[in-house]
Amino acid sequence: VVQSLHMTEMVLERIAEKYAQRGISRSPFALRSTNFYVGQEKYTPFGQLLVNPNIDAIWQDMDTMLRGVSQNPIFGEVRHDIDAAALPDPSSPGYDTLTRSIAAYNRAHTYQKLGHSVLPLKYGIAFTSPGSNMGQCVIQIDTEGNVIVQCPGVEMGQGLDTKMKQIASLKLGIFSDRIRYNPDGVQLKYFEERININEGNTDPTKSEVYDLPATGASTGSDLNGGAIARACDAVKLWLQKTLDLTPEGQVVWTKYVQQQRRWYTPAQDLWSDVVEALKNKFALPYQSQLSDGVYISPGLKVVNTKPNEAHVGNPFYYFNYAAASVLALVDCLTGEEMIVSADIIYDAGISLNPAIDIGQVEGGFVQGLGYNTCEEVTHNDKGELTSLNTWKYKPPSTLEIPLQFNVQLYP
Repeated sequence: VVQSLHMTEMVLERIAEKYAQRGISRSPFALRSTNFYVGQEKYTPFGQLLVNPNIDAIWQDMDTMLRGVSQNPIFGEVRHDIDAAALPDPSSPGYDTLTRSIAAYNRAHTYQKLGHSVLPLKYGIAFTSPGSNMGQCVIQIDTEGNVIVQCPGVEMGQGLDTKMKQIASLKLGIFSDRIRYNPDGVQLKYFEERININEGNTDPTKSEVYDLPATGASTGSDLNGGAIARACDAVKLWLQKTLDLTPEGQVVWTKYVQQQRRWYTPAQDLWSDVVEALKNKFALPYQSQLSDGVYISPGLKVVNTKPNEAHVGNPFYYFNYAAASVLALVDCLTGEEMIVSADIIYDAGISLNPAIDIGQVEGGFVQGLGYNTCEEVTHNDKGELTSLNTWKYKPPSTLEIPLQFNVQLYP
């Protein structure tokens, strides 16, 4: 994927160079924007309608951020402040101002040179096999009122467990300290004991459990979160049916529902009353049905590849958009490189947890930085791995992280 992106972006850079050689004012920044989707209804080459395509707005916001990059202290006295009206392309004053500042810096420095790149991105969210786009959840309530949420979603440092606890907390109206997400690997034991061996099974009527989906492709929060939301709805329905059996339970349920409507005040103070009422009816511990906690991404359709037929489909649930800018300094004598600044705008929709999402964007950038600049897996003629340690394999360190690192979530 990275190599193909490099090739595509370098083609655009070369086209912009050819324009400049012919005296045509068309910057790489403007050239890329001319290749965005146009029209009121925007469709991909495979016929999928784009919903909320935000790349134009993100690209404009990025130009505003580039105006700030041109104020970086590294430019010093060669900083090139210029009125937008005097620029060749007034539609991108930030980019043009930064470009002129970089040119002025490079003229003033013989051996140190600045380089800059800014790229847009559209990324489809879904596994390309529709049968893999499903989530499952089982919820338990123990005798102490603790809520145990079991999902196949794997926490690997990306904050999935925190987001899933947030969803359960919001849906049930209780504080997250009463919620346990996949405690001590319980979810693996539960699902592995009930997994259907038949590969590719996607019919909940034919097995107790679907085949487990992978945690990846930016689908973890969607699939597992959707399953948790549905399972919580089933739990609340069970609570209502159980508590409505007695007048005392009806009173507790009514207060609980009224408190939940006040989204700013969780029903934590009433959850203990709910648990006590359930204990009196010997209804705890409780476990939801797996069929109540199944979520499947809607509307997915594999792209048709049959000859002599239209190659159309809806392989992605939705798309997110982003733009990234990097200002780098290279020492032409030593080859030393430094990322002076990195600016990223990332479309996270309505973020479940902005702190986690910003951290993920930063981590993804540093991972890509290492892949493109300092990390390399090498082998000898016998096929043996030679990059065995940090003497020969160099992951990014604190010295590689951009001196200025700005991440903005959109909207």
